[in-house]
Amino acid sequence: MFAVRGRKFQCATTTCSPFVNTVTPTIIKCEMTCLAQVYCRAASFHQSNSNCELFTDMSNEIGNMLTDLDIITTIVIAGTRSPPEPATTTTSTATTSTITTTIRGNGNSYTKSFYFNNNHIKSIPSEISQINNLFTLNVAHNDLTNIPKELFDSKTLRNLDVTHNLFPSTILHDIDDKFKVNKATFTYSI
Repeated sequence: MFAVRGRKFQCATTTCSPFVNTVTPTIIKCEMTCLAQVYCRAASFHQSNSNCELFTDMSNEIGNMLTDLDIITTIVIAGTRSPPEPATTTTSTATTSTITTTIRGNGNSYTKSFYFNNNHIKSIPSEISQINNLFTLNVAHNDLTNIPKELFDSKTLRNLDVTHNLFPSTILHDIDDKFKVNKATFTYSI
């Protein structure tokens, strides 16, 4: 996903309306919610009220975005989902329980990679460790000072990038030691 800060979709037609409106505490949870919905192609996160709007195909609307400093819009990069998007389209409705089940991966064996870099994220929810087959987590260039201890229990996480955050060097060395046990790649800067 890539982020467009301070811009929102100019929805003049109903085909541009979000198919899900939900409240999430952070942009990272909003992005996770979008990535968990196979038909989600973009998400808009309202920083003032934590409203998360999920959209289907918005490719025709990207050139017509309006300025709104309260909103961070993220757009799914085509071809980067794992597993890939299905070739057919159907109508789906979302509920919290469906989102949670889908985020965990529905037990499939595909590895999952999440790129939440450059989003001013201050914390990572511990629930991210519940994602089945989490392979890559990139949270570089954010405002993190720690990561959830539950990530250390992951048997599949092999790539963790926390470069350019606000971690004290002692925490970085502790994280590095714990990830060496799993033979994972841990990228950081002091």
